[in-house]
Amino acid sequence: MIIAAMGLGNGLLHPDYFTSVIIVVILTTLVTPPMLKGMFREKVKPGQEG
Repeated sequence: MIIAAMGLGNGLLHPDYFTSVIIVVILTTLVTPPMLKGMFREKVKPGQEG
């Protein structure tokens, strides 16, 4: 978000794209933790606990 704001302020990022970039940043921030948790979860075999 900081980089997008700097790009907008310096005229490198068109204002129409700023909102899209911010939405993508927020979505990836919210989606990444559950995805990583699911990917790195240990598989528990039947009969094996804890």
